[in-house]
Amino acid sequence: MRVLMDVSGMHRFSAKRGIGVYAGFLYKSLKNLAAERGDFQISLNKDRPARYDNFDVVHFPFFDLFFNTLPHQVLSKSVVTVHDVIPLRFKKWYPPGVRGSLRFWWQRMKLRWVPAVITDSKASKSDIVKLLKLRRERVFPVYLAGKEMKPIENRIKDEVRREYGLFDNYLLYVGDVNYHKNLGSLVRSLKYLPKVNLVMVGGGFGGDSVERFQLEGLIKKLGLTSRVKIISYVSDEKLATLYQLADFYIQPSLWEGFGLPVVEALSLGVPVIVSRSSSLREITDSTVAFYIKYPFNGKRIAEAIKTAYKNKSKVDKNGLIKFADRFSWDKTAWQTYQVYKKVYERQT
Repeated sequence: MRVLMDVSGMHRFSAKRGIGVYAGFLYKSLKNLAAERGDFQISLNKDRPARYDNFDVVHFPFFDLFFNTLPHQVLSKSVVTVHDVIPLRFKKWYPPGVRGSLRFWWQRMKLRWVPAVITDSKASKSDIVKLLKLRRERVFPVYLAGKEMKPIENRIKDEVRREYGLFDNYLLYVGDVNYHKNLGSLVRSLKYLPKVNLVMVGGGFGGDSVERFQLEGLIKKLGLTSRVKIISYVSDEKLATLYQLADFYIQPSLWEGFGLPVVEALSLGVPVIVSRSSSLREITDSTVAFYIKYPFNGKRIAEAIKTAYKNKSKVDKNGLIKFADRFSWDKTAWQTYQVYKKVYERQT
């Protein structure tokens, strides 16, 4: 079985985001699996046009709802990863425009010809079936894993603390600044927590998006500039350090397709505070996470944070690390390979 992973249509900025992380780690693990098994080969294509005729299965590890990312000539032997359809859940905040709506119609039609769709969680599968009108038996949830995070020595921790002027104690958020991340409610929760500080990290904080400026305006309006620190892109080593210096990792999202930072934090023994919804509830349990029941309400987020601090001494760091071990790129690669086989056997 000859497999091609085609990333030629991926936006160049995606390489540093979750989509790029997924494609990179998955391809590496699939290469290792192919070498071990010997019953399939996998290649990577970064530049169109690709020679699709030379392959039995073509995997597109990304899907854009509002842009043309699927070449029609290989749909019958394609596997497509649809990480989530969050813009369809929150249409008001992700308006596609006239052209985007037309492209969405065409993308959705092409997706119906694809024999297998991979997604990040059962929650995302449910959304895809409902909102993209796909048959359930063609959608396969395959969990992801995070970046490999290693314990950082104290010397480097001290250097990072000084470099960014970090607080002695803080909550950490890692990710984008999009509406569904619910960062406005997170910032408002600090009004009820006079001793709690917040550090937010992500490439979106270095851009010129409306969401970023609105968030910074809210922080200033609430008089929280001395208690909130915003950091743009950081190296993996510095990111691991920021995790390990934090009291908790917090993900107050209204909805998530998976939640890579949650797994990364747990892998370093950092307890998490997450919304009790979507995939965040799916990839955690009450032994490793403190839940926010009503994430759209800043006061309710504050209550969850208070509960977390009150019970922090009861957290078993080794238990968090052990829990995170259930997520690995080797497992992701194996389950993805099983989907490839289904598509290949369908043709033979």
